Amino acid sequence: MWALWNWARIHRWGLIVGIGMTVLTAALFVTGVFSPMSLYVLDYKFQKFGTIAADPSIVMVDIDDYALERVEAWPWPRRRHADLIRVLDELGARAVLMDIVFSEPTGGRIEDPRLNADQDVDPREVAAGELSIDAAVWDDNEFVEALRDAGNVFLGLFAKVYNPGFPPQSLRARVYAILDHRPNVTFEQFDVEMGTAFREFVTGATPRGRDALQFDARELFDAYRMEHLLQREYLLDNEATTARLGLTRAFVNRHFGSAKRNVARRLTWAYLTDHPGASWAESRAHFMPGVAADHYDADRADLLRAYRAISGERYVVDSAIAMHSSFAGRVPHADDLTLPVDKFAAVAGAGMVTFETGADGVMRRVPLVAEARGRMLKHLGFATACAVLGIDEKTIQHGADGSLVMATGDGLRRWRIPVDANGRTLINWHIDRSNPTWSASFTHLSVTRLMAVPELRRAIEYDEGRLANDRLEFVRASAGDAAARVNDYIAAVNERKALRWSAVTDADRARLAELELQTVRIEKESTDHVVGLADEVRQAVADGLVLSDDNPEDVAAKRALELADRHGKETPVETFEAGIASKRASLDRLMGELRPRFEGKICLLGYTASAVADTVNSPVFDEMPGVLAHANVINSILADRFPSEARPWMMIAAIALAGLAVTVITAWRDLWFSLATMLLLAVALEGASFAAFYAWTVHIEMEAAAVGAACIWAAVTGYRQLVEERHKRAFSTSLAQYTSPAIAAQLATQLSQRGAKLDLSPVPREVTCFFSDLKGFTSISERLGASRTREVLNPYLEAMSKVLIDHQAMINKFMGDGIFAFFNPPLMAVEGHAQAACEAALGSFAALEELKDRMGHGELEKEVRALSMRVGLNSGEVFVGDYGSGSKLDYTCIGDTVNLAARLEPACKPFGIQCLISETTYRPSQDKYVVRHLGGLQVVGKKQAVQVYELIGRRGEVDGEKQGYAALFGQAVTRFQARDWNGALTILEKCRAKRSDDLAVDLLTENVEKHHETPPPDDWNQAIELTSK
Repeated sequence: MWALWNWARIHRWGLIVGIGMTVLTAALFVTGVFSPMSLYVLDYKFQKFGTIAADPSIVMVDIDDYALERVEAWPWPRRRHADLIRVLDELGARAVLMDIVFSEPTGGRIEDPRLNADQDVDPREVAAGELSIDAAVWDDNEFVEALRDAGNVFLGLFAKVYNPGFPPQSLRARVYAILDHRPNVTFEQFDVEMGTAFREFVTGATPRGRDALQFDARELFDAYRMEHLLQREYLLDNEATTARLGLTRAFVNRHFGSAKRNVARRLTWAYLTDHPGASWAESRAHFMPGVAADHYDADRADLLRAYRAISGERYVVDSAIAMHSSFAGRVPHADDLTLPVDKFAAVAGAGMVTFETGADGVMRRVPLVAEARGRMLKHLGFATACAVLGIDEKTIQHGADGSLVMATGDGLRRWRIPVDANGRTLINWHIDRSNPTWSASFTHLSVTRLMAVPELRRAIEYDEGRLANDRLEFVRASAGDAAARVNDYIAAVNERKALRWSAVTDADRARLAELELQTVRIEKESTDHVVGLADEVRQAVADGLVLSDDNPEDVAAKRALELADRHGKETPVETFEAGIASKRASLDRLMGELRPRFEGKICLLGYTASAVADTVNSPVFDEMPGVLAHANVINSILADRFPSEARPWMMIAAIALAGLAVTVITAWRDLWFSLATMLLLAVALEGASFAAFYAWTVHIEMEAAAVGAACIWAAVTGYRQLVEERHKRAFSTSLAQYTSPAIAAQLATQLSQRGAKLDLSPVPREVTCFFSDLKGFTSISERLGASRTREVLNPYLEAMSKVLIDHQAMINKFMGDGIFAFFNPPLMAVEGHAQAACEAALGSFAALEELKDRMGHGELEKEVRALSMRVGLNSGEVFVGDYGSGSKLDYTCIGDTVNLAARLEPACKPFGIQCLISETTYRPSQDKYVVRHLGGLQVVGKKQAVQVYELIGRRGEVDGEKQGYAALFGQAVTRFQARDWNGALTILEKCRAKRSDDLAVDLLTENVEKHHETPPPDDWNQAIELTSK
């Protein structure tokens, strides 16, 4: 714990910088700075890692460019929509969603085939009954009948959606209350009186804030003033409004129309609430007193539109279920509704088709439900899915965890749909990555294929009408004055035509069969009568009868002849019947083809034509038809797979943990290690985010944590480079004087990590000291002179330095040709420093030989070949640190250990050896080296005897003769220290016989003979006394 605290204290400023950046990153995340980046990554996840499949029960019926060219230019008469609904109902569609808002009624019309656009080159005749009042086309009525018969159609409605907590009605009521008491209040006074409520509404009422509103705060206030005035005096025109309010003409002209419509709606709603069941005439008279009933102007049109809209609200809003109490303050508010025509809303479902995009113009979320006058208003796709799945509306509630919960009526299936703080749900967008186009998303079929069904039926009807015309001529010709017979026939034909397309019960089919027999009997009787009459007339003419145009009977006879001749030559009945049969066969084939594609399916009808331009940008497609958004909502509900999002506190925790980890690692380790760690962490965070989305469709916003980690790394690294690294570089430069630059840099880094201050104060330390010197170099230098001495000395010192540095020695100083180094200072701990020193000594001897081989040629051959070095090693405790004056400091060590090592190097000379080591150096590594015990050494200036050894070489590398000689000499030393003078001399004689030039034998012999002649005192320390340093 203390070590951790000390580390934190040393790196406290780097930690403070990192923690500060972490807090800043979390604050930026909370304020939404990272939102654009997160949304971009979310879109990429949907595009590349989305796994939701398209439900095969969803079929897109596209009103595409081909349909507008092949069927009719837009907008289509509602009769065509009725035809489409009837066909889908006949094909067994489970539900039909129409992404179209039918907000305005249309009038009746009569279709006369002679008025078609191509009548001049393709004239058409009028079929029987085609221009009767029964053939008048009331498109809206046909549409209502189709909607009622199908019973599974859902229409769109527009609504302006406001965030939870910002109900526009309550704000408007508060504004109106102020204006009631102070009509001439200024914006500044109003702003003060409203406090923050008004500006909070302007900036927070919609997901995109002010960008999504039509007005800014002042303009919205002026618009409220205009509506407040018109609500009291509705019939004011724009000129009077401008004068009364003192607004600019441009502002009033720009907003007067919308203000009138809004006021008309609110006035009508209030009136119909107080007078339920009031007719349009009563409503008009109430708001336009004294105005003639046949007077038409914009005010009347707005009131009529409002009357129909409020009537529609009775079916859509007032009949909707009341919002559950759990939604209080959590559900969006819907206002300014644009509803289907009231008679449409009475027989069809309805839902919002409002699309909301983010600041980047991309739609990702929808409000599945919204509150309108305390009632639940569903989004169109959600309403359709609820009906298809049998969702019990009473179970739709806001869960404790912030989700929307619901269940089927039988309770067998339950949903928990994530909802954000603004009541919006993130859609699980489907994309086919093998063909990433919107046209490959879900099953698509052009509406043209479906519209071919009513087109074929109308062609059959037309042919049947032409055939009926021909047959009617025969019936009329045979009936004569019997008009009732003709009328009965026409009635039977019309009833038969109607039952052919609508017969569903056994009674209908039985009646149709009866009518078929009745009309065929009449037609046959009439044809036979006309043909027989014509034969009689033809015979009479042959007999000389002259037919007159003035005689009605003769005219009838001529008509009979004409009909009989045409019947005999053109056989129109057979021609028409063959054509009708062919078309019926085509119709049957088409229905057989379409039925499997639509039976039991959820059909979504919407614009995909480029000319209509009902497109939105989604995470997976740009300019995608809006109807596909409803398809994705339904698909998400059917699969019960809505994306969920990690809670903000989880993201803040991730930012904190990632920031703390990067801070600690960056403050602790070097630049490249911390950079690699930061990058790995960032990749791991984003990788985990993508993996969670792929596996569980969970969106985790790791972008802030990843970017924050990079910024934290940069900040802490920058601080270290400016402060810590500068100090470390200075220390490394200073340290490089004693060791290699690489080691110096490594030491500086390590010490910086352990302690940023790099304290060099003297401390006690176990070290091994190394002293070396060149034998007789003084005389060599005198002969060579300064310049040439440098040519020999510098390569020597360079070679020795390399060996010492390679063995992690701290080179303290060069003393002419002498070197002082030590191992295991606090700056660079060396485990087994005594062994490292021995290795350095042996390596130095080898390096000297290599140097002599390399430079022992030419003018300097004699001097270089004469080079020989001596080394003294001693281990023990010293004080290591900076020593010196204020102007000059030296990182060195002092103490008896240093002094003894300094004495051992010259002591090599009387022994005639190269390397002399103390017992404290020998003992830790005695199993590694071959040595010769030389005895206790009495060094000049020292009273205590020190056991010293000659370092011969590494075990395994020294031959047996040398090892045996060292052991024999060691026996002599043992006899000497045991006062066995004779025994010592005997062994020494054996040694001299082996090596007559061994100075150590001469030195020990001299000491034995001296003590043999004059025995030492009882407290003798067994030392060999040297007469010189």
